[in-house]
Amino acid sequence: MKKILMACTAVAALIGTAACSGSGSTSAGNSFTDSLTVAFGQMQGAQTLQMMGNIPADMKEKFTKEAFLRGYKQAAMADTADVAYIEGLMAGAQAWRNFNFWRQQEVADVNAQVYYNAFAEYFKKDSISDMEVSELTAKVQTLFNEVTARLQAKQDSIRAAKEAEQSSSAAENKAKATAYLDSLKAADSSIKVTPSGLGYKVIKQGKGATTAADANVDVIYTGTLIDGTQFDSSNGNPVNFNVAQVVPGFSEGLQLMNPGSEYIFYIPSDLGYGDQGNSAVPGGAMMIFNVSIPAK
Repeated sequence: MKKILMACTAVAALIGTAACSGSGSTSAGNSFTDSLTVAFGQMQGAQTLQMMGNIPADMKEKFTKEAFLRGYKQAAMADTADVAYIEGLMAGAQAWRNFNFWRQQEVADVNAQVYYNAFAEYFKKDSISDMEVSELTAKVQTLFNEVTARLQAKQDSIRAAKEAEQSSSAAENKAKATAYLDSLKAADSSIKVTPSGLGYKVIKQGKGATTAADANVDVIYTGTLIDGTQFDSSNGNPVNFNVAQVVPGFSEGLQLMNPGSEYIFYIPSDLGYGDQGNSAVPGGAMMIFNVSIPAK
């Protein structure tokens, strides 16, 4: 919402706070102010609607438009002459955001009433020395360092759990890939495997020199997983790229081919995207490419 609040502040600086509040002194006859107020409200509403699409899934059920509008209305329609109230409202909202973040991250469950009492106790003082402020700041910094440490520990725990899950999934996919290629080889003796582990089948061998390791070559290809899911394709059109700039298995396979060749590559994850995978290929998964190099 920072973008929206900043936009509101910028307009308020130009025309006063009337555009951000329903309780300003705008007269019904001021067509410019009326037009600006309505247009600005519509834009803010539209932008906020779009931003709601970025709300995490676990918050969407609780984040209702009705509840948001209640809070928005309270701030936007507050008495614009009471600047201190508005500033307090915004400062309190920022404190709440911190509390809510700590709760979500399971770092600290702050009691808002206890916080407010402590805040009000010091805020109501007639004055306070720089020394006391420095001491309080140092105390809070020590505690914030602990918050940071707890957040880091939680993130490390989440990362470790994710990596363990990823490793387990990758190992399972590797086992499936090995079994898949073994079954193909048992049924089709024309399928070969290079010392690196690349499986390939020659559909058609072309003529001329084989592709150099640093060459640029036109390639028509379709990539699938062992379950038949297609994750990439040149859509029947030649795509030109450098042999050295593709995954190792694809690069090795291209160097077996010459113009007019058509191959099938069976690329294990060690010669592809590894245990990490990418957005289209799961970690440990084998990639199957139908590849052809157009004849010259």
